[in-house]
Amino acid sequence: MGIFRFRLYARNDPVYVSVTDKIEALPEKWRRKLKTSLELYEDAKRLWEEIYALKEEQVKLRFGRREYIVYRTLVDAGFKQRYAIEVTKKLMERMKDKISVSGWNHNSKLVHDVERIIAITILREGRKAGLSTRDLKKLIDSLVERVKRIDTEQHK
Repeated sequence: MGIFRFRLYARNDPVYVSVTDKIEALPEKWRRKLKTSLELYEDAKRLWEEIYALKEEQVKLRFGRREYIVYRTLVDAGFKQRYAIEVTKKLMERMKDKISVSGWNHNSKLVHDVERIIAITILREGRKAGLSTRDLKKLIDSLVERVKRIDTEQHK
């Protein structure tokens, strides 16, 4: 799959969001001759194994795309896995009546409500996870953007 095609696919699939930077770095390493072909092949093979493991994790957790992107974002931000699962479930429960409305992400009132729910939940739970205020702000922004984007992509 070409790198440009991958970029389009990566935006639509939460499994690929966490490995996008690594995959996009492969052609750059090849262009700059930083690694041999065999080393690049091994890197690519490890990335596909990581992708496969992430897909299995999503199935095991029984998370849909939206839940899994929230979970992966929390884990990538430094939450322990069990706590990330707990926070994901809390967050999804608190948002469900807002995000279940078709086109919610085009309704400024619902978007504001979802942003507020994410912010309040993450500020409370992120402190328990030991994240700094700056990291919490980045996490909130990232979650809001990803939840909105995944819904936009699902309804196209």
